[in-house]
Order: sequence, then structure tokens, then C-alpha cells
Amino acid sequence: ISTAIHVNKALGVTVLKGPPSYNVNTDTIRMPDLCEFTSPEAFISTSFHEAGHATRHPSRLNRERGEGGFGSEAYAKEELVAELTAAFLCAEFRIQYKLEQHASYLKSWLKAFKGQPSYLITSASEASKAVAYIKDKMSDWDLHESNSACLSDLLAYDPDIRMIA
Repeated sequence: ISTAIHVNKALGVTVLKGPPSYNVNTDTIRMPDLCEFTSPEAFISTSFHEAGHATRHPSRLNRERGEGGFGSEAYAKEELVAELTAAFLCAEFRIQYKLEQHASYLKSWLKAFKGQPSYLITSASEASKAVAYIKDKMSDWDLHESNSACLSDLLAYDPDIRMIA
């Protein structure tokens, strides 16, 4: 969990409470409370997914936004980049990742694959750039080798966490 928190801190993204999402206009991630996830891995992979979206911001990798909303090819591509970023980060930090938890995007990805055979390769390349960027930012924070978080980091994310003595 500390790694997920540190990724967002290293990116300089503000995290607010709410359903998982990233808003490029306000450069904010919304995440539910920790207790709303079925497992720590589900929290972490979702946080990594939203961080993947955050790398598209103009102050970061400035990835093309494309036209169209939910269900469009541009939307599907961005979702695939974010999902691959989450999968790659989970592998990097040895977090168990289950694609089944994120399978809601598969239908739109399949539609996009039919139109562009190079879609997966392009998306994987963009995700690799996002992971490299995130790792570089974490290295700048001297966090890449340390997965520990202090209590203040966790309390800053979720002040309802209680210490059990």
C-alpha cells in the first residue's frame, strides 16, 4: 500500500476521495477508502491504474488525449495504457495482479484491436514509457528501493485508520 501512495506522491498528483478516476483537467486522482477494496492488491492495482492515467498529463508525458468518450477507440486505448501500466508496475513491485478484476475494459479493447493491429504494441510501448517515468520520479524521491511508509503517509491518505495496540 505504501508503494501505491508513494507513486502518487512522486508524481505530484493530488488524491481525493471518490470512485476510482483520474481528471486530467484538475490533475487529480480519486480513490475510495482502503476498506472499500476486496484486498490490498486490488487497492494497489487500481491506484497504479489511475497513476498510469496521470502520466498522460501535459506536465508529464503529454500523451495524446484523442477524441471521444466512454466506448470510443481513443478512450479504450487510454484505458489499455493505464491497465498495462498497472500490470507492469505490479510486476515491478511483486504485487499479485489479477486481470479479472479489471476485465470491464476488455470489450472496448477488442473493438479497437480489430481496427488497428498495432494497437496492443503501441499501447504497451506507451505503458512502458509511463512505468519508466514513474520509476524515474520515484527514484528522484529516493523511494524506488524502499517500500516502507510511515504512519503519517497512511493517515494522510485515510485518517480513519486506527492503531491497534
